[in-house]
Amino acid sequence: MIAAVSEAEPGEALAVVEAGELELTAPRPMTPTYVAGAVAAVLLLGGTTVAWIIGLVVAVAALVANGEIVPLLTMAATAWLVARGWTALYQSVAARLRPTDLSETALLPDAFWTLTPQLRRLILDTRTSREALLDPELTRAELLRELFAWVTCIAEVEGPDRDTLHDHHLDARRLRDEITALYDRPDLQARALELLDRFEAQLLDRGRDPFR
Repeated sequence: MIAAVSEAEPGEALAVVEAGELELTAPRPMTPTYVAGAVAAVLLLGGTTVAWIIGLVVAVAALVANGEIVPLLTMAATAWLVARGWTALYQSVAARLRPTDLSETALLPDAFWTLTPQLRRLILDTRTSREALLDPELTRAELLRELFAWVTCIAEVEGPDRDTLHDHHLDARRLRDEITALYDRPDLQARALELLDRFEAQLLDRGRDPFR
């Protein structure tokens, strides 16, 4: 059974949330795991960028000295890979810092208020990801990146809540497997939205009071 906080009316619960237990408009937390991964990505991309610049200089020198254009064309062709890497990192950090605008208590079902702070955070993260996935201009790579960022939030849950997620088949490992199975689906976006909706519904269902 999911651990629950004391019962409260939505208005009272919002006051508790605003007092600091859980901020509904706060961005996703910058956990040590995420920060370490971001720093590693910056170092890797930084090294790759420096190597690319050196290669570009050499290619330009080869063009000027020997009239060889192939090296320059090769460097031009790989430029988008470097740019794509930086873009992906930016999008990941921006998604992590994006506020969750769910301060309206009407948008949150009663079951939400019975969940623990960590599980409430997951509901908000899930809704934030769902909003991001509704963007019609999202590429498959960006969509998958958003899904795995969402799963990372789930993987960072600690203590009894982690056991709760595992017991109800909502743990990060199972969700990663489900996302991997969607890789080649032509209806990836629709399936991804279904996954998020199902996760939220099952988590909220565990938080409902059986005597209501």
